[in-house]
Amino acid sequence: MVDHINPVIRNSPSNMILHIGVNNVLEDDSQMILNKLLSLKALIEKNLPDCKLVISKIIQRFDKEGANSIIDDLNRSLDSLCLKTIDNSNITIQHLGKKGLHLNDWGKGRLALNFMKTLRKFN
Repeated sequence: MVDHINPVIRNSPSNMILHIGVNNVLEDDSQMILNKLLSLKALIEKNLPDCKLVISKIIQRFDKEGANSIIDDLNRSLDSLCLKTIDNSNITIQHLGKKGLHLNDWGKGRLALNFMKTLRKFN
């Protein structure tokens, strides 16, 4: 994740949405994923102390059995930390492609609406 964020940090944005997918959801438990996410958040805040950062909660996936219980744990952990987050719980299987993982066009639209709705609250 860090390799992908460095070019963004160099551009010094004033606002940022941190939206990640979790490919390793069955290899890492929710605490390991949370620790990586919080490390990434700390890196952003260290390099961009004035940047308003919002974390987009992890979207459910339907390609691997057991993945969603880990994702649910992770999203609950984000809630317990009282961070600024974007709720994506309204993105369901009908918003995903045939393999049950990536967003279809309808899902991309729903995600964009979630981003806009949340960002209006923070401005």
